[in-house]
Amino acid sequence: MSMNVITLSALFALAFVTVLLVLLLLFKQWQRHVNLKIDVLTKSVGSQQVFSEEIHQHFTVQQTNIQAFERKVAQLTSNQDKLARQVSAQIKSIQGELLQLQQSVEQEQQAQPEDKLYSRAYKLAALGAGLDEIMTECELPRAEAEMLLSVYNKKIR
Repeated sequence: MSMNVITLSALFALAFVTVLLVLLLLFKQWQRHVNLKIDVLTKSVGSQQVFSEEIHQHFTVQQTNIQAFERKVAQLTSNQDKLARQVSAQIKSIQGELLQLQQSVEQEQQAQPEDKLYSRAYKLAALGAGLDEIMTECELPRAEAEMLLSVYNKKIR
């Protein structure tokens, strides 16, 4: 009986050691698996850090580009404002000159209203109007209308 107990104890011990060895092997496999996962995650974190640094560098470059662009826009806006003021001043100057020219033309027209009548009479003569029509339309005396027709007829010959 004692041999049976010893054999049984030895079998239990052997079974226990076998179970422990199997558990140890399973633990080692699991440890390798976990280490592989840790390596993969470490590499992933490293690549994420590299990517994050690249994004940060691109962001910094874009901020610099935006600041340069804002400076250019401010400069262009300033130049545009200067040009607008210059154009406005030139427009005012031209408007003043135009007003002076209009006043000069009006003065000329008012100073010589008979010239206008003579020009109209000459045009009527060119269109073939007769002496009576020129006298009536231009309100000219007969002698002046005759003289105008005479000048016109000499000119066209």
